[in-house]
Amino acid sequence: MAKMSYVDMDFVAVDGTKIKADAGKRFTGSVAEFREKRQKIEEKIERILQHTVDEGPKGKSGRDELDALKREREKIQAFLDEVDQGEAIANGVVSLIDRDARMVKDKDSKYMGYNCQIAVDKKKHALIGAEVFNTASDRGLLRPMIEEVRNRTGKDLSRTEIGVDAGYFSSDNIRYCHEQALDVYLPEGTGEAGVRQWKGDLIRSRDCQLEMDGDIKRLTCPGGQVMEGMEAKRDRGNYFYRFHPKIGDCRGCVARARCYPRANTQKGFSVKKEYFDNLLLRARMTEKLSSAKGKRRMTDRSCLIEHVFGEIKEAFRFRRFLHRGIEKVRVTWTLVCIGYNFRKLARLAYG
Repeated sequence: MAKMSYVDMDFVAVDGTKIKADAGKRFTGSVAEFREKRQKIEEKIERILQHTVDEGPKGKSGRDELDALKREREKIQAFLDEVDQGEAIANGVVSLIDRDARMVKDKDSKYMGYNCQIAVDKKKHALIGAEVFNTASDRGLLRPMIEEVRNRTGKDLSRTEIGVDAGYFSSDNIRYCHEQALDVYLPEGTGEAGVRQWKGDLIRSRDCQLEMDGDIKRLTCPGGQVMEGMEAKRDRGNYFYRFHPKIGDCRGCVARARCYPRANTQKGFSVKKEYFDNLLLRARMTEKLSSAKGKRRMTDRSCLIEHVFGEIKEAFRFRRFLHRGIEKVRVTWTLVCIGYNFRKLARLAYG
């Protein structure tokens, strides 16, 4: 539709929705759960065989049940053999029916499914990009979706405003948008001006002010005490700057009750290195989102994308894939999106 001039590419919204996979609960679980299931199946098979020896054949229904249990055991055993040989996923939840599906969270429910992404143009609400991923988080999907839109439309997106939600926020993504000179509205959270909202009243590093002076990193706590950090240290796969306040300066602080919930505790603040590395870009994005235009664009994004997902799930009643494997799922999702665009074209042509 982009090549037919039905879209103007002035503003594009990108988001994803979770669609259930064709994978039942019976063959879904972790490696430990499958080992437990195999044990239970073997015990049940043993009871059936023992009952047959003691009381004679159980008839066709008994043989059918025994055959079904043996097939289940073989299916689970084949997967566990792959795990032992390092050829299958050893961590997380997997479905033996659809190995490509992943456990996703949609509102208050969890199920095996796929992350279906779309890009919508504001002018005619037309889809100009669609892709399927088997990752639950949107954080790593901003780059591939931008490339998807570029490939589909043939545009470099240098004159296009792009709106996404907080699920796509990461330091890598905000830096990527800056390096690509993309006009992206990328909130860090769901609060005002895209600010992250936190639960609880306990003061943490998120409540402090961060500043940089060359190699020196500064943190100012809500009580006004300034702390400095010089070198980031690695901890659990990330690099952190550590800040420790002077205990004597904390004794008369009005915020002490929120900072020290227990007596005789040593307070310290940890800030990821990437927060300081992208401090200026994050501040610019907050300023951009707090402007009148930024607020309007985020409202546009929500209205655009939710309308499309609503039409696909409610009007099309598409809430579950009937094919297995990510390649077949991608074909199905593409056909769904083509059908959506055909409806748009029909309305434009015939009113």
